[in-house]
Amino acid sequence: MANKGIDFIPGCVELGDFDATSTTIGLDPCGELENIPQSQLNNTWVRDPSGVEIKHLPTYYGTLNYKMKMAGENLTIELDGDIKIPAGKIILKSPLANGVKAVVVNGKKSKSFNTKEVIVDAFPAKITMHYESR
Repeated sequence: MANKGIDFIPGCVELGDFDATSTTIGLDPCGELENIPQSQLNNTWVRDPSGVEIKHLPTYYGTLNYKMKMAGENLTIELDGDIKIPAGKIILKSPLANGVKAVVVNGKKSKSFNTKEVIVDAFPAKITMHYESR
């Protein structure tokens, strides 16, 4: 990764190309999660052109659906389902190593964040995390 100047797990080491599907083989069936750098793995999923989408995830507070997609230096996360917001609110940890510099929740600027996480008190919610340049 250092030789190619990339911050994600490449689909092909020699090419340094982006292919999250190929990276999946390292996780399952090969079971190499403990040997893959976590920060770069997070970058691999977030930067996939189709993003990440999870539906019908059961939680203690209801069922959660979410979509996460990167566009430039911005990560957009959409949350919906039938969640009751817990007393501690919803805490989103940033999947990227570079720091969050601004946050918008449902079209309004938020001050409830630091460089590593965002606190959300609205549901459903569309959250945009603006990142520092890499």
